[in-house]
Amino acid sequence: MKKCGFFLLFATVLMACNDSASVSIHIDSTGKKFEDKAEKVWDTAKEGLKNLKNRVDNKLDKLDSTLEARKDSFKKKRVL
Repeated sequence: MKKCGFFLLFATVLMACNDSASVSIHIDSTGKKFEDKAEKVWDTAKEGLKNLKNRVDNKLDKLDSTLEARKDSFKKKRVL
């Protein structure tokens, strides 16, 4: 079954590559300027998202540590 799925995917990609309706896009100087500006915006947004992800990961790690400490505390109380 997997081989059949792979073959269908490969055939679809192959047909798309040979499609007569496919289009090549060329960017003129105005488009190039826009692309440069958009790239700067994207880089800034990407950096902001990376910082946000790091902050979330740090908070989750802190929460995990707190929960683990409480779990250990409850285990000690049960033993006593």
